[in-house]
Amino acid sequence: MMRRMNFLKLLLLLCLTLLVIGCSSQPSRPNTRWVEIAGRSNPQPIYRVKVPLHWQRIEPTGDRQDTTVAIAEFSVDNKIRITIHNFPVSSPEERIPPNAQIARWKRQFEKLNPTSVQVSPQAFSGYSGLVFEGNGEIKGQPATMLGWSMQLAPEFYRQPLNANIKADYTIKVQGDPARIETEKKALFAFARSFELIHPIPLSL
Repeated sequence: MMRRMNFLKLLLLLCLTLLVIGCSSQPSRPNTRWVEIAGRSNPQPIYRVKVPLHWQRIEPTGDRQDTTVAIAEFSVDNKIRITIHNFPVSSPEERIPPNAQIARWKRQFEKLNPTSVQVSPQAFSGYSGLVFEGNGEIKGQPATMLGWSMQLAPEFYRQPLNANIKADYTIKVQGDPARIETEKKALFAFARSFELIHPIPLSL
């Protein structure tokens, strides 16, 4: 009887071990997806970005040739709005400096807490620029804003490419301060994943 009990215990332990191993060996489900984004003059996607599964994509309305119209927009539970713009130009002199973009974002606040303002340099995926963070009031409501103003590196910009590909871009995040704080890690990962689908070859 004792041998039988020991055997059953051993069998049960073996089954539990195999169950744990089986569960841990199963691939985890991804929590993001790649989303492709078209430029302004062509419906063919030229960008891609990693988007958390629980974010909702919203199709922008309006003339895509108008640079005030976003080329992509996302919503997080109607608490956070994320818009992406790009700015094709025909010459380097027409480019909008990142500092000028940030100054415009600051003016969108009715009240901006100066102690909350942070501006840091950024560089990834062949682009460089600045990221802005600030808290205050917009339309009478507490709001946090995060904004990336990114320019294509000069060595790429000088190449004979379509203006739509050579465009600089911005990502602006605006919404409920508490919810943005919760999503902050995902928001920064999202912004840093933004890239051209086909990298620009560097001519030597």
